[in-house]
Amino acid sequence: MTDATSMSLDALAESIFTVRFETMPVWVADGQLAWLDDRDGVMHLFTGEPGSAGGTQRTSGTERIQSLHAATGSGSVLVGTDAGGNERQQLMLIDLGTGERSMLTTQPDRMHEPFLVSGDGASALYRTNDGASGEFSLYRVDLASRESTCIWFDAGQVRAHAIDADGRILASLLTSNLDADLYLILPDGTRRPILQTIEESWVVDAAFTANGTRALVLTNATGEFVELVSIDLDTGAMETVVSAGADIEAMSLSPDGQAIAWSVNRDGYSVVHVATMDNVGSPTIAELPDGVVDRLSWSPDSEIVALGWTPVDGPSRIQLVKRDGTVTPAGVSTLDKGTVTGVGP
Repeated sequence: MTDATSMSLDALAESIFTVRFETMPVWVADGQLAWLDDRDGVMHLFTGEPGSAGGTQRTSGTERIQSLHAATGSGSVLVGTDAGGNERQQLMLIDLGTGERSMLTTQPDRMHEPFLVSGDGASALYRTNDGASGEFSLYRVDLASRESTCIWFDAGQVRAHAIDADGRILASLLTSNLDADLYLILPDGTRRPILQTIEESWVVDAAFTANGTRALVLTNATGEFVELVSIDLDTGAMETVVSAGADIEAMSLSPDGQAIAWSVNRDGYSVVHVATMDNVGSPTIAELPDGVVDRLSWSPDSEIVALGWTPVDGPSRIQLVKRDGTVTPAGVSTLDKGTVTGVGP
């Protein structure tokens, strides 16, 4: 092997192993995003203003950040991190203003999977495998007192999708690899099913409508593909809101409840749609290159959706989609691997 060949292979290896990925964006304040980024070789938490050079790396070290959640505009984030890649996440709350970190769970022999932070930033929902049969139980943690309360003990494959201002929770329970039921859990702990079918059906996600009387649900209970349906929480009456002729893979309702973004899986690629709730039949399709989305996150003013986007020809990057469908890069990247500040374009 010649010196030139060796140098070219070294350059190729360098180009491969220094590729960075940005993923799981969430708005934490007006004009400020949090996201996960592996620019130093380990997935860590970053925050910054889109398009500026004022980004900041918030975590460091050899242990990765696996999950990231926040209440839009709360100024704090909930992260999950494991030790040595053991998949047993522990949950930590980080105040982005003061930098204060508080461990919410300290049981390294158990897994903790966070689902969401409430809209007011007061609590979070997670599951942990503390059930009598080794199954998961659903918990709510008060982010001020750091105290956790069990919502559903020994439930099994339970997932929380939404919590409203009254403390009601939408949670799904997997009954088989191809079937799940959706439940409404009341503040007193009582629960009742709002979507159960004789035939197998999935529950991909769910959210409360702005007035709290209905649930928006991604499910294939109504047909071959996953559709967006609306379910009356009192009567159980269900109607189709969006049918795409393909699976809808993700959705996000804006903080004001007046707009919605959703992604359709077409031939393995994500197609992102944005519409107002009163005009979902005429959405705008975001002009993104062929790729796959990992999260849809609305800005506090309900005007912009941030998403992690992995194109077919490059690493994942954060993109911004306005309500009119206009797409702009978030501009939180830098070409210098290992840079801690200055994560602007």
